[in-house]
Amino acid sequence: MVEEPKKKEKEEKSEASIKDLAKRLKDRTASEFMELVELLKSPRRLFWHNFFAGLIRGLGMAIGFTILGAIIVAIIIFSLKKMVTFPLIGKFITNIIDAVKEQLPKGRIY
Repeated sequence: MVEEPKKKEKEEKSEASIKDLAKRLKDRTASEFMELVELLKSPRRLFWHNFFAGLIRGLGMAIGFTILGAIIVAIIIFSLKKMVTFPLIGKFITNIIDAVKEQLPKGRIY
């Protein structure tokens, strides 16, 4: 029978925490909605907000694609270096490397 008051007290605490959580969520949603309304009321602020968001997004994509491209090129170079030892492909790759080395000092890279 001692468990009954503890159980009831625990239920009351959980109900209070749920109500508190619901109130905080309602207040947060209302404040976010008011921020959105204020943003939509000011076209200039909306323009600058979207402009900077797009600028940052584009910068992030440029950096990401650069890193991704470097990784892909490194993988290709690593693979080609390993292929030089293959019997049939190795001679072909060696010929390509020799042709590139021959053209480099002359400055005629096509």
